[in-house]
Amino acid sequence: MENKMVTTLAELQIYNKQPHDLSKEDIIGKHLESLDKWEEFFSKYSKWMGFSVRKEDVRRDHENNLWQQNRLAGLFWADGISRRDYACFGDIMAFDSTYKKNSYNKPLLIFVGLNHHYRTIVFAVAFLYDETDETYTWVLEEFLECMKNKPPPVVVTDGDHAMAKAIQKVFLTSVHRLCAWNLQNNVTINAHHPVFKSKFNELLYQYCTEEDFEDTWNRIVSEFEFEDSRWATTTCNSRRSWAECFLRGHFFGGLRTTQRSESINSYLSHFLMSKLKLRDLVGQVDKAIQSIRHTKWEDEFISNHSTPQLPSNILRQYYE
Repeated sequence: MENKMVTTLAELQIYNKQPHDLSKEDIIGKHLESLDKWEEFFSKYSKWMGFSVRKEDVRRDHENNLWQQNRLAGLFWADGISRRDYACFGDIMAFDSTYKKNSYNKPLLIFVGLNHHYRTIVFAVAFLYDETDETYTWVLEEFLECMKNKPPPVVVTDGDHAMAKAIQKVFLTSVHRLCAWNLQNNVTINAHHPVFKSKFNELLYQYCTEEDFEDTWNRIVSEFEFEDSRWATTTCNSRRSWAECFLRGHFFGGLRTTQRSESINSYLSHFLMSKLKLRDLVGQVDKAIQSIRHTKWEDEFISNHSTPQLPSNILRQYYE
């Protein structure tokens, strides 16, 4: 940290120490000449500890009138275990921001993956002010910095447009896959034909050549008269993010939906209440994550102190 931030000799010890060597006595009672200097100090310290904070200096309404100033606009955190898990299991990541059970009614973004026991693990958590391109770009940049600039090879999301733009901007080398469940749900809503849904599922899950995909898609769209459907056009335009023929060759670990992230959101409901303030919210989320991690130690114990049992009928088909 640069010496130009130091205003008194007593404060020098804050900047001559590494963040992990600081104690509360080094900070409590110290004075800096401006709030901006404390914010800069806290930003550097919090990032070392796995947190990141975004402040919205000025916000204006539709008539360009100032209505907010110096308010918290984003909070990101990932502890040491989460960062270690990402280093080991960050081949695929899923996230969505549908959970808003807090007194601010703001989205809580959970980044999840899979470990070697095929269990859900949490890579990071973010509390966002809104769901704009700018906000998603900020949180993904913070994630990338926190994880030593290692983007996930594969990202699975629910298809939010602002989120997709941010992924394309920040995770330059990542393959973006759309949630299969959301796609199937949209088919059910927009196409009331079982045959169309069956053909769509074949394109979604089964491998074919790109030429066969185009022929099949054009045929069923024409057969069920979806040529002028905005939904069908949008779905076709995003086909490289959901059709098996375009995604073949990438490792997904069986993760085709954001269900893992949504399950974590459901699990959080046991720990969170709608009236929780931000400080309590962070504490309860951390408690939930610790509870989730407890299953890992149970899996490790079973794996190390038991003998795998081969199902008795697994080889039956080869002897019949």
